[in-house]
Amino acid sequence: SQSKLTMMALMYEYAERCKNTRVSMNICYPGQASTQMTQNVTAEMLPCLLRFLFPIFKLLVRPDGGKSAAKASRSSVYLASSSDMDGKSGLYFDKNVKHAKWAKAILDSSVRAIVWDYTQNLVSE
Repeated sequence: SQSKLTMMALMYEYAERCKNTRVSMNICYPGQASTQMTQNVTAEMLPCLLRFLFPIFKLLVRPDGGKSAAKASRSSVYLASSSDMDGKSGLYFDKNVKHAKWAKAILDSSVRAIVWDYTQNLVSE
């Protein structure tokens, strides 16, 4: 969850910095998908307190022949290719391509500045 919030903060900040350019940045939550990556998750990869939920996780991500991955990709493909998105930037969408609310931390410019600066320091090293 923290890595996703960090990426969202970075993308929101990038969208803000590109406001007066031709670049547009939007983010979507694709939903659950059974992929090779999720199939390879083990209980040991989870924090100790969440390991008891591992059997439920495995039920949610059981192999489905790529159907859930195809469904999860729909919102990303739509945002990348639809003319409805022309000129729209800095928006967050759910798995059904409906506007969703940003987490409060993402809307905090000081949090975004910390993430941005940290990332810039990683790149320059």
